[in-house]
Amino acid sequence: MKQRNGSRIAWPLSLKGLLRRAFDPLRKLRESEERFRSLVDVAPVMLWMSGTDARCTFFNKPWLDFTGLSLKEQAEQDWVVRVHPEDRERCVNRYLSAFKSRETFTLEYRLLRYDGVYRWVLHNGVPRYADDGTFLGYVGSRVDLTDQREAEEHLRELSTQLLNAQEIERCRIGHELQEDLAQKLCALSINVGRFSSEYDGNAKLAAGLNELQQQLWDVSRDALRLSRQLNPAAVEVLVLSAVLRNLCHQATDQKRSVLFVQNEDVPPLPENVSLPLYRVAQESLRNALTHSGATRINVELGASATTVRLSVRDNGCGFVVASNTKPGLGLSGMAERMRSSGGAFSIISNPGEGTTVTATMPLTQSMKVASTA
Repeated sequence: MKQRNGSRIAWPLSLKGLLRRAFDPLRKLRESEERFRSLVDVAPVMLWMSGTDARCTFFNKPWLDFTGLSLKEQAEQDWVVRVHPEDRERCVNRYLSAFKSRETFTLEYRLLRYDGVYRWVLHNGVPRYADDGTFLGYVGSRVDLTDQREAEEHLRELSTQLLNAQEIERCRIGHELQEDLAQKLCALSINVGRFSSEYDGNAKLAAGLNELQQQLWDVSRDALRLSRQLNPAAVEVLVLSAVLRNLCHQATDQKRSVLFVQNEDVPPLPENVSLPLYRVAQESLRNALTHSGATRINVELGASATTVRLSVRDNGCGFVVASNTKPGLGLSGMAERMRSSGGAFSIISNPGEGTTVTATMPLTQSMKVASTA
C-alpha cells in the first residue's frame, strides 16, 4: 500500500515473521547440537561428558554400543557399576579425587561389555570451563585396549621363554665345560707333565713341556671359571649374598676394588628370584669392569618388608643413558630379564659421575613366612 504522496507504508512484521525471528536462534542451536552429535557418534573412541556433580550426562554411540544400553538407560545407570569389582574402588577414588582438584586423570580398568565379557579400557578425562571460567564438568574418552594388552602379554611370554631357553643353554654349556673340556685339559696337562719327567736330560725340551703344562692348567682353570659363570649352581644351594660375595672377590684385582655390602637381613630366596638378581649383578659387574674404567665398585644387597633390592655402583666414566648405543652392554637384556621375572630395573649414569644399576624383586608373603620360621 502506498501513501497519498506515493511513498510505501512500512507495515509491521507478520506474526509468522515474528515467530520465525524469535525461534531462529533455537533452530541454529538445535542444528549445531545435531551436527555435534553426528560428529561424536562417528568418532573412533567412546566419548563422555559430565556435569559439575561428577555424574555423566552424555555418552556417544560407540560408548552405548559397547555397553548395549540406550542413552536413557546409561544415564540412569552409573558407569561405575560395570567396572570390574577388583578395579572399582581404585577407579572411584581416583575419579572423585580428580573432580575435587579439577585435574586431568587417566584410568585403566576392566569394564563389562554388552556380551558379558570384561575388557581392559583406557579412560581419560579433562575439566571443561565456560568462557568466564566457570567450571562445567568433565569431558573425556575411553578406548578399548584389550587387544594391545594381550599382544604385550604375548610378547612378554615369548621373552620369558627366550630367557628361559638362554638360561638352559647356559647351564648346558657350563656343564659341558666343567665335566668335559676342563677334565680333558686337566688330563692333557698331567700327560704333558709325565713327558716332561721323562726328558730330564734335555733341559730345553723339559722346560718347554713344563711351560706347556702350566698353560694347560691355566686354560683348565679358565674353563672352570667360565663354567661357574654360565651355570651358577651355588645360587641354587647357597644364599644369594654368599654367591655375590664370591663374585666380587673374584673380580677384585690390583687395578680395582670390588666390595660386597649387605645392608639388611635377606631371607632365603627361591631360584626364580635369586637367579635374575645374580644375572643382573654379573652383567653389571662385567660392564663396569670392561667399559667404565672404574677403580671402585660396590655391590649392595638389601631387603625391606616388601622388596629385595640389588644395586651395582661404580666410580667410572659414566655415560648418557638415553643416547647409549654401545653394543654388548646388555642393558636391555637386564631390563627385560627383570620385567619378565616380575621385578623392576633402573640405571642412573652421567658422564664423569659413574653408573648405578638397581634391580628390585617383590618379597612375597611366602618368602616372609619362610624367613621368620
